[in-house]
Amino acid sequence: LITANNQGFSASFIRRSRHGWVWTDGGNVPVGEVEANWQVELINPALNSSRWFSSSENISQSGAFSSGAYRLIIRQSGTVGLSKPTTINFNI
Repeated sequence: LITANNQGFSASFIRRSRHGWVWTDGGNVPVGEVEANWQVELINPALNSSRWFSSSENISQSGAFSSGAYRLIIRQSGTVGLSKPTTINFNI
């Protein structure tokens, strides 16, 4: 889920197990790692990027955002390494 306007954005996502757990009831399952963090990258309309790490499934950035197409790239990081990226495109 992502919400965005010219004063910032917020996004939330669901952590996933990387050890083959079956997600049968829609609830969180053991992540299979000592800790779960996320590498987040934001690419703006001028193709500049910002990268940061988060220990939460919720992120937000505030400030002056220009109109245009943005790309948010999220990768889970943990003991196993980085996951494949999940990409979310959105417009402001």
